[in-house]
Amino acid sequence: MKNLFNDDLSIIYLNSGTQSRPPIELIEEVDRLRKITYTNPTEMHILFPESLYQSHVNFSQFINIQAEDLFFCHNVTEALNHFILGTKLDDKAEIFAFDLEYGATVNICKYRAQKEKRKLHSINISQYFKDEPSPERTINSKILQDIFNLEVPRGSLFIMSHVLTTNGYILPIEKISCILKKKGAISVVDGAHAIGAFDINFSTISSVNFYGGNLHKWLMGMPGMGFGWINPKNTVHNHTLFIGWPNYNNAVHLDDFKLCGTAKNYYLKGTIDFAPFMAISKLMNWWKENSAKKIYDLRKSLRQELITGLSNNSELKLISSQIEKSPLLSYKLSDKYSDMGYKIAVDLFAKGKLSISSPSMNGETLLRLSPNVYNDSDEIQKAIIILNEYLK
Repeated sequence: MKNLFNDDLSIIYLNSGTQSRPPIELIEEVDRLRKITYTNPTEMHILFPESLYQSHVNFSQFINIQAEDLFFCHNVTEALNHFILGTKLDDKAEIFAFDLEYGATVNICKYRAQKEKRKLHSINISQYFKDEPSPERTINSKILQDIFNLEVPRGSLFIMSHVLTTNGYILPIEKISCILKKKGAISVVDGAHAIGAFDINFSTISSVNFYGGNLHKWLMGMPGMGFGWINPKNTVHNHTLFIGWPNYNNAVHLDDFKLCGTAKNYYLKGTIDFAPFMAISKLMNWWKENSAKKIYDLRKSLRQELITGLSNNSELKLISSQIEKSPLLSYKLSDKYSDMGYKIAVDLFAKGKLSISSPSMNGETLLRLSPNVYNDSDEIQKAIIILNEYLK
């Protein structure tokens, strides 16, 4: 599939967990639409509502939801701002999050907690990933038991990742949300690393209240493509943080949007770069043409090749425990490298043109590798040589 992407042969790009390369076909479509924007903005404002409607329809089919329960935004952080800041909370409600949540997400929680003088709790699950990776069933059982034992005031907000950004662990979000629902708590899921990483059917997460995601990671969309989903079974009150034409009197051309409910209330506001959102339909067609299963299988093969090639390196310990499903490979580094932080990513690029990520967990630097379908076996073998030479 390498021929479907622009390629810089001097760079070995194994950091798709941060941002993927988009297909050439998508880049060309966005460029075409931007040309219209720059030459005739009036035409673009007229074309956008109908095109955005089609993007809603096509993307909603991919994750099996109703198009009106979806809204597009610029990234998952924007969606989480809507959910965390815009959800009505009881006076005694508190805010909960796992200790391995993404820093920007935690900051949204901190802001609301400080503003409204609410308690903010950090639930320690990093303890389950310190040593040799335990079986998935064991880790899930411990996390679920922790949630079951947790004292949660009714109406509280609980934020969790679908896929942990540090080690790629896939949390059992529906089972967690079921327990929280019985406690009267509100579940918010950060799906930044999940959409496009593996098959997701939203009909199986019926207890989740809110879910936000990015399209620029594993779905291989463009930066500036994100979404939020509000469970239509919600009894939770949430309001948009932005108001524009669709919220009251509609501009005439917005009649072409054809969706009400969440899709209309959270409709993108003002003059923006319309092209990425209009091109989502092109992206979804690309996935159909190239087969989601083929994409998932190729990534799995590349991950396994990396694991095999690094298996004898004494400076690395694999801590990813869901190799069959998770898109991210994470390694714990020996004491020699564990406090290097971002420098290890800088060094590997400077010395070998190898692009990786180096997140931190439990105060230690990790090596995170995330190959994608624009990589091939030759690149993986080169990356293995570079890593084994650097880490010795």
